[in-house]
Amino acid sequence: MATPNHSAVTLSWHIPALIERPAVGTSCCATTAEALLSSELFLLPGVLDLAVDAARGRLDIVTDPARIDSGAISLALEEIGYPPDFGPHAHAPATTS
Repeated sequence: MATPNHSAVTLSWHIPALIERPAVGTSCCATTAEALLSSELFLLPGVLDLAVDAARGRLDIVTDPARIDSGAISLALEEIGYPPDFGPHAHAPATTS
């Protein structure tokens, strides 16, 4: 897990393709959507953490808004093949104890 960031924001997207295609590839080279999204999205500066709920078609990403905006993430999702149908919705800033 990433180092706590007091300015971090959690953004959520609804991605129907997660429900339709929770795994991608062929039987010899299949991977889960979660693994694919993690490997690609963690390459983006400012993505601190993420959680994929394929059953609900939901992706939550903790970001550093000073380093990345939601538009860049939406574009990356489209390029990966998991375009969101709406979102993101921002949640309260992440807090640490």
